[in-house]
Amino acid sequence: MAGSEPVRRLARRSWARRLAVGLGPLDRRLVRASRGRVSVVELAGLPLLRLRVPRRRGGDVEAVVVGCRYGEQWLIAGGDDGRPVDHHPVRPAWTTALRSTDTACLVVRGREVPVRVQHADPEERERWWPLLVRAWPAYEDCDREAAEQWDVWLLTPL
Repeated sequence: MAGSEPVRRLARRSWARRLAVGLGPLDRRLVRASRGRVSVVELAGLPLLRLRVPRRRGGDVEAVVVGCRYGEQWLIAGGDDGRPVDHHPVRPAWTTALRSTDTACLVVRGREVPVRVQHADPEERERWWPLLVRAWPAYEDCDREAAEQWDVWLLTPL
């Protein structure tokens, strides 16, 4: 992951984060064409995870998240984007779904991995947050700009 250090530094820039959002459609086409084995973020050397979370009312919600390895497990984080609607934080659908389930599925380099989901308590979050920020420094800025502190989850392969 040494080659990804310039990319992680770049991710701290707000204009680069906005550009990354714009790369989403290109990344989806590349992932589709490679059957999930290649993505723009992975080519940059970052740990990209595709996450599929079951919803209580049926259907799955999918997301692409940057995570970090924690032994055989993965740590991920998610929260609102700092733009409240009617003074309430706006959470991505995947974070809401993840809060209400204990299992999900990761797609790592085209391979599906069922995982157990553990939401971090405050002590665990304090211990795990620096690992996520080291993997993706932009998390620190996102968390600071958010209306509420970002959630952290530990995903353990089943």
